[in-house]
Amino acid sequence: MTDTTALAAAIADRYTLDRELGRGGMATVYLARDIRHDRMVALKLLHPELGAVLGAERFLSEIRTTANLQHPNILPLFDSGSAAGLVFYVMPYVTGETLRDKLAREGQLSVNDAVRITRGIASALNYAHRQGVIHRDIKPENILLQDGQPLVADFGIALAVSNAGGTRITQTGLSVGTPAYMSPEQAAAERQLDGRSDQYSLASVLYELLAGGPPFTGASAAAVMSRVMTEVPRPVHALRPAVPESVSDALSRALEKVPADRYESVAHFADALAVDGSSGYRASKAVAAAGPWKRRALVIAAIGVVAAGASWMVPRSSSATLSDHGSAPRFFSIALPDSLPLVPGRDRFGAALRSLDISGDGRRLVYTAGRGDSTELAIADLDDGTVALVSNTPRASMPTFAPDDRAIAFMQDTLLRRINANGDGGTTLAVFRTLESLAWGRDGRVYGAGYASCLQSVPETGGAVRIDSAPGCPVVITPTHQPLAQATPLVVDSRLHLIPATGGAAIPIRALAAAPGDSDVVQGSHPLLVDNRFLVFVRDSTMFAAPIDISSARLTGAPRVLLSGVHTEHFPVQAHMALSGEGTLVWVSGRDASRAQFVRVRRNGTTIDTLPIPEGAVKSFALSPDGMKVAWSTPARWRKELMVYDIGRRVTETYVSDRPIMPVLWLHRGGDSLITSYSGNTSAVRLAGRRVDQISAPPMFHESIDGKWRCRGGLVWPAARLQDSVRLILSPTQCRFSYDVRSIVMKADDGLFVAPVAKLVPETVVRISAFGDEPHWTGDSRSVLFRDGDRWYEVPMSASGSPLSPPKLLFTRFFNQANATSWGLDEQGRMMMLQGPPLVRTTRINVITNFPRFVAEKLK
Repeated sequence: MTDTTALAAAIADRYTLDRELGRGGMATVYLARDIRHDRMVALKLLHPELGAVLGAERFLSEIRTTANLQHPNILPLFDSGSAAGLVFYVMPYVTGETLRDKLAREGQLSVNDAVRITRGIASALNYAHRQGVIHRDIKPENILLQDGQPLVADFGIALAVSNAGGTRITQTGLSVGTPAYMSPEQAAAERQLDGRSDQYSLASVLYELLAGGPPFTGASAAAVMSRVMTEVPRPVHALRPAVPESVSDALSRALEKVPADRYESVAHFADALAVDGSSGYRASKAVAAAGPWKRRALVIAAIGVVAAGASWMVPRSSSATLSDHGSAPRFFSIALPDSLPLVPGRDRFGAALRSLDISGDGRRLVYTAGRGDSTELAIADLDDGTVALVSNTPRASMPTFAPDDRAIAFMQDTLLRRINANGDGGTTLAVFRTLESLAWGRDGRVYGAGYASCLQSVPETGGAVRIDSAPGCPVVITPTHQPLAQATPLVVDSRLHLIPATGGAAIPIRALAAAPGDSDVVQGSHPLLVDNRFLVFVRDSTMFAAPIDISSARLTGAPRVLLSGVHTEHFPVQAHMALSGEGTLVWVSGRDASRAQFVRVRRNGTTIDTLPIPEGAVKSFALSPDGMKVAWSTPARWRKELMVYDIGRRVTETYVSDRPIMPVLWLHRGGDSLITSYSGNTSAVRLAGRRVDQISAPPMFHESIDGKWRCRGGLVWPAARLQDSVRLILSPTQCRFSYDVRSIVMKADDGLFVAPVAKLVPETVVRISAFGDEPHWTGDSRSVLFRDGDRWYEVPMSASGSPLSPPKLLFTRFFNQANATSWGLDEQGRMMMLQGPPLVRTTRINVITNFPRFVAEKLK
């Protein structure tokens, strides 16, 4: 019996082998049918001698580390296993061609096509490197092209072979990697490789796309590897003059022999290919000087200060203290380098996060600088005028100085990181999920807060995470370097609170006086305590101040306007500003980003039209399935009323509610019933007589279009029989039934999942993506659309409810985030979004010295 026959018999209940597609150095590839999911797949059978050396169990254990890689440019791993003593793994079957096929047909690619394909591959590699996975075998044969977009295949297979086999690999005569594309360190058989090795391989591929051949060739593998180790490749510009020098220079740097001389990451390499020649950033030190920054003398009005007696302002002396309570406040702005603009970091939903902090002594500013499609920390020295980029801080957000100014804490995805203030060192303190703000307390703890995670803290040297407040706790922390007598300021859903510095229950800040029927809780965001005498906060892009008695958490005077034009983010609601301990305020000019308009968008990301609804802030909204009604609530009135716009009649109606209401979705194609959310709980309501009435129904997130099924996250049940519910996955809320009621899609922490309604058991659940939020079914029930930050994806589905391909990127475009739902999709395929102002990207920071005196004078 042949290996193929033995394998076919052993896996006959799972796969049917169709034909051989090809053979490589490690495996034979077969076209097979996945019986369970009724789809064609590529099944790769490890060569028996290789499998024997590696050991099936060891190889399969290693390959599992790559199974969770989910990216639009990565061909995912569907399955793996062993049968009849043979080792196999399964991937999607792609009907396109390989990059090698394209090269064989065309010889060389246009510069634009070559760079576009390379940047797509770089995006996949950058994602994998962030997960700790190195490919080790990037070459044209491992790049598939589907509709012109690259898909990286065999991700992690070479690593799995290497790790599983160790030195025994040499017994098979197999070289892990391909000599013409190997980095020098891989050719030298170094065991510890990082992403810069893949960067070299990718550069070799791009070199071949442009020059028609790889950087080095030879009569044998040994000859090629010798040249890789010792020779310098000719600049591609010398071989093909039409290649821009900037691309040629970027290639030369990525092909450096020493990894430290290449770009810091494959993302930086991709960035260098996208812009002109000066994009490279060559410093190998932890912090690289980016050049002096300039100060600009401005009239107060030019920086949006609402104050009388404007005068020309001059920059401070570099040897003087920035301010003291006896000196007059001074106003000016500083200019950051064009190459390092301030750009806020963003969370996984695409929401902008706090972007800057100023040291307690007022001499240094740390901020998140835009670098390609990511952010890194940069430090501006206010004494010598230099701005320095901090290396190894990709995807940084929410920087905050330690109280002694010797260190900086920041978020890197879900990791709470700490570095020295000079940029050296770096350690992970904790893992925080869905964090929206960060502050370093004077009690030796770093505090984090989020909409769902509430207030948490960790010792400043790392350790166990402590929960410091219960549900309903503060959402956004405002760091402060002021010595606090009793409290640290925070925000709870736009209502200002104080919370004891050692943790505890949040105390609402009460207004001096309130109109009858209105709450006396102060509305605003980003509160600052100034000299323990004044409360400063922002509302509608305007900065206010009021005297406060922090012992009673009550204002003792009416708020007054300090500044206008402070950029405020929509979700979470916070301003880009910071106050030093010695009294210097820095802030970013802009507008209230929560003010948005409803727009309808095509599936390619282009706008169809803008609804004639006045621009404003939206708490949450829901689009009816027929696309003819949109319901929404506002941050100011969501506890009292709901608005509904009828697109056909072009009429807005207001419904009064006696309970907080955030619409999630309509029931029954836009009748009079909706699902609403509040504090994580969902329920059904009915619109009747301009009122919102509660429907007696168990908490749910969605109901099928025929009214027969309901769900809440991974819990599904027949509409009238909650006692017959089935838990398919661990998921708190998001779920939707398809229009044909054959399938359900659910969102969990580890991705999006579908299951057939006809067989609701955990065994039928299939993951369609390892990432994403807010999934929607198309009107024909043949695709699932979802978002991941500012990217929208589609997963085509079969009639049986199985994914036909990995997620496909539809478009990238930023829209405002909302609390419960952030976008809608009607049966005709029109998407409803919230279009806010442009994203923050600025090279100007505004400064006021002696801010306490400025506040005191304004409140006289």
